[in-house]
Amino acid sequence: MKEKDYRTLIIQVSEDIIDRQGIKNLTISNIVKRCKISNRNFYEHFSTKEELLSEIKKLYKLEGYEIPDEKQTILEKTEEAISLHGFNNITLESIAKAADLKRGAIYKHFADKYELLECCLEYQFNKTKQIMNLIFQANGQDPENYIRTYVENYAYFLNFTYDSSIFTESWSHMNYRPRVRELTLDLQEHFRSHIAQCLKTGMEQGIFKTDLDIEAVTDYISIMINGMAYHLSKKTMHGERISKDLVALLLETFFLVIRVREDN
Repeated sequence: MKEKDYRTLIIQVSEDIIDRQGIKNLTISNIVKRCKISNRNFYEHFSTKEELLSEIKKLYKLEGYEIPDEKQTILEKTEEAISLHGFNNITLESIAKAADLKRGAIYKHFADKYELLECCLEYQFNKTKQIMNLIFQANGQDPENYIRTYVENYAYFLNFTYDSSIFTESWSHMNYRPRVRELTLDLQEHFRSHIAQCLKTGMEQGIFKTDLDIEAVTDYISIMINGMAYHLSKKTMHGERISKDLVALLLETFFLVIRVREDN
């Protein structure tokens, strides 16, 4: 992993620690252990934990929208329950119990279980777009590394976070829930715009073939990463379910198609 990619990884892992274990467990030792990096790597990007927290709080703004603590707790417990039991097997009563709230507290924020799912999707997708933006900002002029970093981070996300189950639910419901479809397509378009820009940059730099069909290549990589999620249906919920070797093979196959050949 290149040095400039550590910042994105630190933020991503820190968000997951906060979401799943609470902010009291956000320690530098916990972060570096989860990231598999050294303390020096951490301090090269953040001088203190407070500086890191300040950056994370910007992401939690979600484009100016603050999530109340009670509502955030409900969303987090819902995501966890979906990952463990599936959306069809949870109830508002079970979510209220998990959040240590009365059922009426859920109705203060959500009309029904489907609106709760839609808010979970909006919450998670906004965070995902912010992470995409960080990766793009760090690698926008290095298109091959952007694609590599994004795919590697996506595999990490699928392997080690509860939140990946939310994406599966979005595919299951997008054809008959208009809001779910809107949110899912908006996230897809956000990703596709970054890929298209990176392909154009790579073509201008002479890295990628100049006759690429950008829309078709963008479809290709979209299908590739969505297929990674489908692959997980055959795997258990623990450990590294998408191996680094598999990710490397997918990437090298992809770059073989779009790179300028060295003998040209």
